[in-house]
Amino acid sequence: MEGGRYHLGEEVLLTVQTKNSSGTPTAPDSAATYSIYNATGTAIVANKKMPPVDKSVTTGLFGCGHFLSGDFSEGQYTVLYKWTISAFNGEEIEKFEVLPGGDGSGNCIAMAILRKPHTTYVVRQLTSGKIAAGRNPRV
Repeated sequence: MEGGRYHLGEEVLLTVQTKNSSGTPTAPDSAATYSIYNATGTAIVANKKMPPVDKSVTTGLFGCGHFLSGDFSEGQYTVLYKWTISAFNGEEIEKFEVLPGGDGSGNCIAMAILRKPHTTYVVRQLTSGKIAAGRNPRV
């Protein structure tokens, strides 16, 4: 993901391979966490836990998606991953950029038409979970 470029309403894929002090992939004592900081160093997301990815195949691999909601704006962001293995505190840093455009409410994932005598509505479900409605659509 290093250097990825995204728009508001998209999901950033976050993955980290936890390693011990000698650089060997090792499962941490508890789930790895991530924090996202904007260009001024303000935390947008703080210490959110990540689930493991297929523990039986890859040791210490954690990953999840993070939705770029209205909390984000155009600019550079830094992701700080943290984990603990015994007395060793591991960290890894990645960066990504949010480009102009997009919608913090997300993309339309379902749509239905609701016809009423006075008008026609288009009801949409967005990736953020919000329900939005518009009137009088035209093709």
